[in-house]
Amino acid sequence: MQEKHGKLISPLLVFPS
Repeated sequence: MQEKHGKLISPLLVFPS
């Protein structure tokens, strides 16, 4: 349940486009 944190902390790592 760390999706929000992942997006806020490192959105680049979550969505490396």
